Amino acid sequence: METSCPFTEGQKFRVRHDYAYLNHAFRAGEEVVFSSCAYDAHGGVTRYWFRSVASGDTNVWHAFDDQTTDKDLHEMFEPINAA
Repeated sequence: METSCPFTEGQKFRVRHDYAYLNHAFRAGEEVVFSSCAYDAHGGVTRYWFRSVASGDTNVWHAFDDQTTDKDLHEMFEPINAA
């Protein structure tokens, strides 16, 4: 179920909840910058790439068609408004 990407490249977020999947991890309170997203129809997953402001590391958040809703995505990442 491919959808358009809900984030804008370069948008900054604060991670609201710890998350770990495979070799990717986000920590609550971490500031990240959105890079891109891609849908994998075979795996039924949309992957969202973010770069950590503090470390520069890139991590991926996985949103599975049968497990993840748009609400989950917005509960995971809180937009940070530029001052």
